[in-house]
Amino acid sequence: MSSLTREQRRALFDILTHHETYAEIEAFKSPDAVTSYGFPFSRRTVAPEQRQQQQAGRWWKSASTPTTPTTPTTPTTPLGTAPSTPRARTPVPPATETTRPGSDAESDDGEDEQRRPSSSPLLQTLLTRFVLPLPGVRALPREFWSVRVQGLLARLGEAALSESYDKGALGTRKTLATGASAVIEMLGRGALGGVEMAREAGDEEARGEYDCGRAEDLARAWEDVVQGLVYGDLVDGLFDHVARTEDLEGYSPAVKAAADYALIHLAALAHHVFMGSPEGQYLLKLLENVHSLVPYKLIKQTLRVGNAATMISGMLRLLLAKLSVTGLTNWFGLTQSADDGMNLLQRIVALVLSWDAGEFRKGAERVDRNRDDDRPPEEALQAIRAHVNEGGAHEAARAASVLSEQSIVVAILAAADPGLA
Repeated sequence: MSSLTREQRRALFDILTHHETYAEIEAFKSPDAVTSYGFPFSRRTVAPEQRQQQQAGRWWKSASTPTTPTTPTTPTTPLGTAPSTPRARTPVPPATETTRPGSDAESDDGEDEQRRPSSSPLLQTLLTRFVLPLPGVRALPREFWSVRVQGLLARLGEAALSESYDKGALGTRKTLATGASAVIEMLGRGALGGVEMAREAGDEEARGEYDCGRAEDLARAWEDVVQGLVYGDLVDGLFDHVARTEDLEGYSPAVKAAADYALIHLAALAHHVFMGSPEGQYLLKLLENVHSLVPYKLIKQTLRVGNAATMISGMLRLLLAKLSVTGLTNWFGLTQSADDGMNLLQRIVALVLSWDAGEFRKGAERVDRNRDDDRPPEEALQAIRAHVNEGGAHEAARAASVLSEQSIVVAILAAADPGLA
């Protein structure tokens, strides 16, 4: 590393963060990724019902433990309301190296979870450094992450979803994951490597002139704005300016050119996803369906709340609210049914997955209904159906396909019966 120049070290850092970010995101196709993630998740994935039973058992055990005046008493407060679980109005100290918001001192296994190495260090760093300390988010109980969010991610990993390699083309999830990794890796570079201070200040009047029609000036304006945000007082200036007017670009020519620079990159990403990808039209239709589920009026009213903690807590409650007839009757106390439907976030996830499953199901049905001469033999179709139902054979078939440089369909047929291939 000592023989590398500054530009070479920076390029190597960019390459390593790119591969690390994509590898960590790709690892979530397996349920082991969330159990080895570290804080705020747990080593074991526990269902909410099982978690409640464990808490009740601990409470009864602690309540029945005899105590004496000379020895410290075992707390009899249920785990869900223990002091380690922050309440909505309980002040929470900022995150430090030894304690993080919403976390217990030790894990359920009796070990310090916060010191346990993570299999996704980059994603964990971004989550614990920027997301968990946010007002409203830091007041969430530990079970929200270790039970609810972890359970959702684990079930998605256990679902054995199809991959783009099986399809032979860049699929929807692959496209979105690639775009998300491009954004996350830039955040990771900033969090790990920081922003290098510009060595030369230059002429302030010359640096204040930007031609929005030239790419060099747009890039220079972006660098100047980043320098002002990190090392200058641009953050305070922008807050004061936005408090007076909504014209953000009117603050300075540099901010206007930097906004154009960001819009061009966002437009390029959207063009690649929606126009350059073969799944673009499918994604547009999917966004239309998700758009119809989002309650924008309620979100608008929630965002108007002045207190940041109350606003974020309200947004989380809105996403986790179960908007169904049973949920409404439970809220009024007319019924006490536990099965009150899915919340808004679950509905959106279920919609995306059902659309993916529906597209594959339609393709399989078209092949089954085809009675022409080019229809595959029934033995080949049965071999493919058996492969789909065997979750553990998917990785072996993909590895055989890569090793033999053959189509995955040929690898599946060869594994079932070499004569079919």
